Amino acid sequence: MTDSPGRRPVDHLEPRKLAARAIDQFVGSRLSKRRTEVGIAVGVLAQALSVSPQLIESYECGEARMEPHHMIEIGYMLSIEPSFFFEGFE
Repeated sequence: MTDSPGRRPVDHLEPRKLAARAIDQFVGSRLSKRRTEVGIAVGVLAQALSVSPQLIESYECGEARMEPHHMIEIGYMLSIEPSFFFEGFE
């Protein structure tokens, strides 16, 4: 593929995608950890957010990016600040 003026080559996008996936996986693992600590089932959390349990599972394994409003709502339900999801990420 040739480079167009003003556009970055495609290979520069790959590290960004990898970083985004790493963040999604980290956030998901934090969600899973806290949800388990509090003792809330996936289905209960999903129902409270009016989403499918599959979406919660997708968040937890990093396959789906959590929407900001869901971070806020989940934070409220799990007694955490939304910043909790990013604590310890490097």
